[in-house]
Amino acid sequence: GVPTSPPEGRYTDVAAGNSHTCALRSDHSVVCWGDDDYGQSSPPDGVFEAVAAHGLYNCALGLDGSAVCWGLDQSGNTSVPTGAFTALSLGAHACGMRPDGTISCWGNDDHGQASAPPGRYAAVAAGYLVSCALGLDHRISCWGDPSSPELEVPAGRYEALASYGDSMCAIREDDLRIRCWGRFVR
Repeated sequence: GVPTSPPEGRYTDVAAGNSHTCALRSDHSVVCWGDDDYGQSSPPDGVFEAVAAHGLYNCALGLDGSAVCWGLDQSGNTSVPTGAFTALSLGAHACGMRPDGTISCWGNDDHGQASAPPGRYAAVAAGYLVSCALGLDHRISCWGDPSSPELEVPAGRYEALASYGDSMCAIREDDLRIRCWGRFVR
């Protein structure tokens, strides 16, 4: 069965979904625990360098740059495009950074949130109806639902970017403070 708490061992990465958690062991295998109603706590065999989780699905980045996803497949969010990735971000859809700095997204695209713009970027964050990317110029670009407040990025240059659901946050370059925007910002 699926364990309900972390198995003993040494880990290098961890990611939490709605009611499950996955971690990358020091031997590069993935282990998950918690609810497994949709296979979200049943990772594939293989060797990986990173793991990401959201809701009821997860993805892992292989040592060769390939990605694999498992769990609840809503609108193709576990159907990873072929090719190499350097980082993954999961929301209601998934996005990955390619080695050349371009972005590929897959899954739910009913508002254009998985239709990444052309160009080269430093990071990507997949949300619910919007995705955002940190440009090489340290500016943030967002795309997706035109009525979403996540498209209203506070002006400035940024160092890092993260998302969850209907909210985005980033570290501003000039004062190293976090700025958040979107529907559920407090």
